Amino acid sequence: MPPRKTTLLAALAAAWIAGWIGPQIQAATLTKVEWQTGTEAGTESLVLRFSDGIPGLDAGMESWGLGVWLPGIKLDTIEAEGIRVTGEAAGARLRVERPGMELRAVRIEGDSVRLLLSRRAPLEATPSSSYRIGVGDVISVAVYKNPDLSGDFTVAADGTLNIPLVGTILVRGLSDVELAERLREILAKDFLVDPQVTVTVKTYLSQWAHVTGAVPRSMRVALSPGMTFKDILSEAGVALAPGQQIVLSHAGGSGQTLTIVAETLESADLPPPRDGVVLTVQDPAYVFVQGEVRRPGRLALTPSMTLLQAIALAEGLTEWAGKKDVRVRRTLGGETTEEIVNLKKVEERKAPDVELKAGDIILVRRKVL
Repeated sequence: MPPRKTTLLAALAAAWIAGWIGPQIQAATLTKVEWQTGTEAGTESLVLRFSDGIPGLDAGMESWGLGVWLPGIKLDTIEAEGIRVTGEAAGARLRVERPGMELRAVRIEGDSVRLLLSRRAPLEATPSSSYRIGVGDVISVAVYKNPDLSGDFTVAADGTLNIPLVGTILVRGLSDVELAERLREILAKDFLVDPQVTVTVKTYLSQWAHVTGAVPRSMRVALSPGMTFKDILSEAGVALAPGQQIVLSHAGGSGQTLTIVAETLESADLPPPRDGVVLTVQDPAYVFVQGEVRRPGRLALTPSMTLLQAIALAEGLTEWAGKKDVRVRRTLGGETTEEIVNLKKVEERKAPDVELKAGDIILVRRKVL
């Protein structure tokens, strides 16, 4: 998840107008950093105390916790749990290790700045929370201030992870948010006080889509959260023609099939890709235009394409074209038929336009003088 930044320039400008911040802003000194328990469950405050004014600051959440930049300040000796303060020429930088937390508010209180943090709600978790963990996935577990419990773990063939202190735990079918909560409960029960646990799927290797049919080569593509059918085909290097069809089925031939066209691959009406889905790309359908058109040749057949549309795609008729004798030749079941169309009447809406089918040959004859 990209870091979310909270810039305090507007708040500090208001504080200056109100007389809260004196003219010594560049001479401010960070004298103390301390944690205070929040009034609500799952909240806590980081309080920064200054002398000689309050500086401007930028605060933003990262994957590991809260980052704070304090420009133009001086530093006294700072000691605080889980906080690393680094002095730089232009100011100081604080790294506050609080994974799984979010910044709720920033308040100026006299000579202090209070940053209110709360545990991130499951509904606001990372996009991968809808992904279900499976065999072969590599799971990254981070337990705050417990590096011996943190690390990358691979889901075993029986769907379990083996984590220090926790032991063997079944994780197959859980989301990252659900697994983090389960680990938090186990650790809080027997080992740690208010453990802070972050779980992410580092490598997706348990869920696959299969691409076959009219493709450069059949292959399987690892599924990841948010992936669409278009993404799957792109990963497989498949370029689709307009109107080309893809048949969706499931590995092993179980379940129903669904046929979709290239233009609807990202439709919200389609079910999301799931493990074992098979995308069978059909050969593209074409019609052929010959004779007195400006660009004769093969055209990709789109759904409900008509004779007028095909001629327009062939860049129109030449000045020698005979509109009253346009032939549409079609082969069905081994039998070839030919329909004569008066294109002039079609253009004047005195005759119906002809809907084309795959393999149709359109012949525009030269007019007879």
